Amino acid sequence: MGDFSEKFIYKKYDKYSESTYKNRCNNNVDQCMKLYGLTIEKVAEYYGNRKKEAEMVTKIEGFIGGIFTGYLTEGLSVLASGIVGGVVGEGLNYVNNSVPSSDNINILKEIQVKIAISEIERQRKIQADGIYYSESQVLGDIANRAKRQKLTEKDLGIVNSRIIGKKIDMSELNKRVSLYNKYNSKKSEQEKVDIYIIPRKTIPIIRQLNFKSSRP
Repeated sequence: MGDFSEKFIYKKYDKYSESTYKNRCNNNVDQCMKLYGLTIEKVAEYYGNRKKEAEMVTKIEGFIGGIFTGYLTEGLSVLASGIVGGVVGEGLNYVNNSVPSSDNINILKEIQVKIAISEIERQRKIQADGIYYSESQVLGDIANRAKRQKLTEKDLGIVNSRIIGKKIDMSELNKRVSLYNKYNSKKSEQEKVDIYIIPRKTIPIIRQLNFKSSRP
């Protein structure tokens, strides 16, 4: 499902959004909306979700800060506050400052579209991480074997024995192995994400498999 930082820290995705807005969309809101297939309603939804998450993180920070300072002497409370601000704050405080607004309707629309793009890319990364992890648990050694020889029905049986629920056929196995090995061959994060998630969408190219905790 992606790690904590992917869920709550947006800085790298906001930077990607800024770059996309400038270089792919020529600083044009409508071009970016078209590129990502966004509607006004979807933009508002992404912006609203970011805002809700920021509000939740504010509460988390307060709770963690209370735990740290509540069990320490008064003399150490200031130090503890500094630790919380440094360790927790760098990541979580960024969320609180990542939902800007404006009274100017055109500026606000630009802000919201940039945040929508950032959120889409963040969610794509989380989805791709989840699929890759499950594929590594299900395919693993089989994918390595496929680099050297053609897979057999025996290989398919091993893979299906690791899956909970709906099984896959040989055609799907070969497709998944191909995607898995392509993912591992890519260098950039964006290229890896595009292997499993349709570019600029939050639509997976393959379904995520449920796997057994101890595999054969």
